Amino acid sequence: MITSAIFGRVPSTQTAEQQLKVLRGFAEQHGSLVREYMEEVSPKKGARRPVLAQLLEDAKAGKFQVLLCWKLYGFGRSIKELVNNIALLNNAGVRFLCISQLIDADPRKPTCKTLMELLRSVVEFEQNLFAERVQLGVARA
Repeated sequence: MITSAIFGRVPSTQTAEQQLKVLRGFAEQHGSLVREYMEEVSPKKGARRPVLAQLLEDAKAGKFQVLLCWKLYGFGRSIKELVNNIALLNNAGVRFLCISQLIDADPRKPTCKTLMELLRSVVEFEQNLFAERVQLGVARA
């Protein structure tokens, strides 16, 4: 039986219930056992991410075959980290699925290399938009 890991990052002021409900439902619909990894977002820049670190170690150890996440930006703080994390999963034989953004980074598919390039561009675009919104908010304040 396939085991799916669920990874989420949740601000301390919110709950992950909606994310979890959808991710659990997806895993169960596909007949997977589920392992959950939920990380609380730290407001500190450069804060450690022990849950993500454990997830990556468990991936290397073969504890799950599929990783389901809600949003790309939660799986890496930068494009480089995101791509490196997905590459680590690929090397460990773990399929990466981002459910809310309909991204499947399955390295067995010929489109994966192109997808990873597009992924880099999309994440960079999202980060630029976020940075722009933050700057606008600071300017308004």
